[in-house]
Amino acid sequence: MHARRPEFKDLVERALQREVAARRELRPHAQLAIAPNASPPAVEEAYQRLRARYESASFAEYGPVAVAAAESISELLRVAYEAMRQPARAQTNEAPALPKLQPKPRGDETCRALETLRGAIERRLTEAVGHRAAGRAQDAIRVFESVLVLDRQNLIAREALRELRAQMQPPKPPPTLSRLLGRLFRRRVEGATARGVGG
Repeated sequence: MHARRPEFKDLVERALQREVAARRELRPHAQLAIAPNASPPAVEEAYQRLRARYESASFAEYGPVAVAAAESISELLRVAYEAMRQPARAQTNEAPALPKLQPKPRGDETCRALETLRGAIERRLTEAVGHRAAGRAQDAIRVFESVLVLDRQNLIAREALRELRAQMQPPKPPPTLSRLLGRLFRRRVEGATARGVGG
């Protein structure tokens, strides 16, 4: 059997390691991708299907790391299978209590992505403030809106947009001649009606 190209080997290894990490948190029925109250034949079918998918021999060409990850997944599937086959499970319809969740530390990729996002937001805020200081309100509004696309809760951008939009509102037009005449005419009609009723 020939060795796979390194980029595929790394890709498969990382994918299997992520799968192992994700599966460690799953309950038995979720491991097997079945309902918690699945019938014994459904449990058996799901286990056999997944066991074949993660057979460690099929990952041998990707190296020992991939094989070890596949073996870990197979072990998790076996434990889930055994748990779903237990007769005690059939006697109770209640699902066991979920384990208490603990926050996971963020990985390097997540931290780098967050830092990149924060940097982009800061650059856009600086750009928008520059536009605003230079009197380019439309450009400032456009850039503040782009900040809100990245971070909908950004209070600086929200407040600045509120202020800029208030400044951009055209002043209320003075009452037009027709409105003035309409008001005047309405007052005359109301006055004449009141005099006619009272007189």
